[in-house]
Amino acid sequence: MTPVWYATETMTPEQAKAILDYTVQYGRREVVTTAKILAAVPADRLDFKPADRCMSAGDLVWHIASADVAILNGAVDGAFEFKRERPASAATPEGVAAW
Repeated sequence: MTPVWYATETMTPEQAKAILDYTVQYGRREVVTTAKILAAVPADRLDFKPADRCMSAGDLVWHIASADVAILNGAVDGAFEFKRERPASAATPEGVAAW
């Protein structure tokens, strides 16, 4: 199978639009799925760690959500910042999913 686009060639506007359309549709589905999964983490188990070296469930929920936001904002802003403070509204899994 021959690739449609090579890194050494210039991408056409049509190719860029096709990639953009696919990426946006995929992203919209993934945001909804991720929010459902994060909201399903039991609030009474946020301290759970399968091992001492692991993040707690609550820290992992925040990490997943804030990393997704940092990557999207970085793509738009041209600068990546991963040290976002957790807002008070994101204290529970449902709050993180809504954030």
